[in-house]
Amino acid sequence: MQELLEEFNFLIEESFWGATQMNFNSFEFLIESIENNKILEGIANSDSYALYNPATSWLPIFRPIELAIAEAKKRSEILYDLSPREFEEFIAEIFSNKGYVVHLTKQTRDGGRDLFCLDHRDSKMKIAVEVKRHQIENKIDFDHVTKFVGSNIVREDVNKLIFVTTSNYTQPAKDFQKKYLVKKLDLEDINAVIKWSEEFTLENFKKSLNKIG
Repeated sequence: MQELLEEFNFLIEESFWGATQMNFNSFEFLIESIENNKILEGIANSDSYALYNPATSWLPIFRPIELAIAEAKKRSEILYDLSPREFEEFIAEIFSNKGYVVHLTKQTRDGGRDLFCLDHRDSKMKIAVEVKRHQIENKIDFDHVTKFVGSNIVREDVNKLIFVTTSNYTQPAKDFQKKYLVKKLDLEDINAVIKWSEEFTLENFKKSLNKIG
C-alpha cells in the first residue's frame, strides 16, 4: 500500500500535461502494487467501468480527468489549459462524484445543455447543466444565461438549471437570476469549480484507499 501511495504522489507532483498523456494501460504498475489482485477482476471488460456513473470508492485507478481535478486543487490556472470539451468532461466527473448519474451530450448538440444529471437520491430531480470554459476576464453575460434558460425552462425532463463557468457573470445576468429564477437556476463561477475540485480530491481518494487497505 505504501508503494501505491508513493506512485500516486509522484503522479500528482509531476506536470499535469505529462501525467494526463498516460493511457489506461499505463496504470499497470499500480495494479501490480496491490496485494489482492482479485479486487480488480472485471476491469478489463470496459463495459464494467463507465466513466460517468457515480464513482465507486474502492477503485484505485486514476484516469486523466481525475488527475486534472487533483491538479486543479493546487493550480486552478490549469483549468484554462483545458479545451472546452475537456472542461465539460471535468465538470461531468465532478457531478458524478457528487452522486449524480451524468449524461454528457454530443458536441453537435442542439438542446441547449452540456450535461443532463439525474439524482439517484431524488428521482424527481432532473438537472440541465451548461458549461463554459472562459478566461477569467470573459464573463458570462445576460444573453448566455437567457439562451440557456430559454432552451430548457419549458422542457418536461428538467426541473433544475445550473450554469458553470471558469469566469464569472455580468451584473445583468446575476440580476436576471435573482429576480426571476432564484430557486430554479444556479450560477456557479470559478470559485465554485475550485471548491468542487478540493472536495473531490480530499474525499474520493481517501475512501478508495480505505476500501482496499
